[in-house]
Formats: sequence, C-alpha cells, structure tokens
Amino acid sequence: MANEAYIYRLRTDLGAGAFQITDLLPNTSRRAFSYQSYGQSGYLPAAAPGVSATNPTDDGGGAGGVTTNDSTGLAAYMLGNTNDGTSGQQITAAQAIAAETTLLGAFASGTQVTETEIEAALVGAGCGADTLPFPSQIPGSVSGTASSAGGVASVGTRNDFYKALFSSYTLPTGSVSDATVALAAAQGSFDDDDYRQLYMSGAMNISLGQGDLATFCSTTFSYGGVAGAAAVVYGPGGLVVS
Repeated sequence: MANEAYIYRLRTDLGAGAFQITDLLPNTSRRAFSYQSYGQSGYLPAAAPGVSATNPTDDGGGAGGVTTNDSTGLAAYMLGNTNDGTSGQQITAAQAIAAETTLLGAFASGTQVTETEIEAALVGAGCGADTLPFPSQIPGSVSGTASSAGGVASVGTRNDFYKALFSSYTLPTGSVSDATVALAAAQGSFDDDDYRQLYMSGAMNISLGQGDLATFCSTTFSYGGVAGAAAVVYGPGGLVVS
C-alpha cells in the first residue's frame, strides 16, 4: 500500500499510557472484527522510537562475515537489507550505524525523512551514490535498484524501513555481514504482536486538522508546564503531514 502513516513521539517527559488518540477510525476497541481489521485509535508511543535499539556488531564484515549479536532498529534493518548503490555489495555495520544516527536526528527534530534524506544519510556514512535499503519508488530514480551503478537491488521495502523504526525488527546473530558480496534476500524479521499500522484516511486528516493529533502535534501543546509538540506524524514516503 502507499498510504501508510506513522506517529513519532518527540517528547520523553510525558506520562506513559496517559495520552490517547481517540478520533481515528475504526476505533480499536469498538471496531467490527468481521470487516474492520485495522484498529487505528490508541495511545501515543510510550517512548521515542529508536531509543532502545541495539546496534549490530559483527566479526569484521569481511568474506563470510556474520553478525555477533541480536540487533534491533534502523541500523539493524539497513545492514540486513541494503546493497551499496555503487559497488553492489552489502553495506557495513559501521555505515548502517552512522546512517541511523543521522536519521534518528532528523526524526527527533520532526523533519521529513524521505528517500532523499535516507540516501544522503547512507552516502554521508561512506556508502556509494544511489544507496537505499529498498528500491526507489520515485519514477526515474535508480537508487536501491538493479539499474544503479552497482547493478544490484537492495532487498528491503520502503514500508518495512519505517516499520523498523516504529516496530520490533530483529537481525539475529549469525546474519550475513559481508561487504564483499551482495545480499540476495532480506534478513531479519518483525514481531508485529504489538504493532498498529496507521493509514492516511479521512479520520486521520480530520484529527490532524482539528482533533487529537492537531493538539499533540502543536508547538503550543503543554504538559507539566512545558510547551512543545508531543509528536509528529509522517505520511507515505516519510513526508511530514502534521
């Protein structure tokens, strides 16, 4: 699908489980299970995503290299799914971690994180031009595709990239970490038990315009005597919609 939405928690001083978004439909606790499968209402995230991520480690990243820990978060996802757009070989753990640091800074500041920002973060981390964790969805772009200079497509997807930040993705010990070859298949897996995928909808737009999300995303939102937006909402492709 191409209408996914994501709520990123900006503030860490808010009480966990204290702030509900009740005007998204279908209501999670009141939906008709027979035909309304995706409940949308719920609490703001308990903590800013990425804070509890575990960065990947490996045995050097050379020929036959593997990861040496169970890792989570964006760096783990990028290592497990990204081929360099210039060399065509898997990126390194160090490059994935450096790119994650840049991207988490962008998320924390509430700025857009589109393909442009993702590629810039990876190139800034030492990857070649046209590097993305997934084949570009921009018409005419070769980033992340087999049409790049490296001639090898990355094996992730755009939606899974964002899910890796907002959900539970794990790259297990023993996964390929070999910068001398290209990844042929996606690595790692998601635990979606507690994950609620949100979608851009009429109810979402109303909430963003004058409802719960408009309140939480406003710079005038105040809690504990401190004013500042509690969250930012990202739409399809990493554009800020709040």
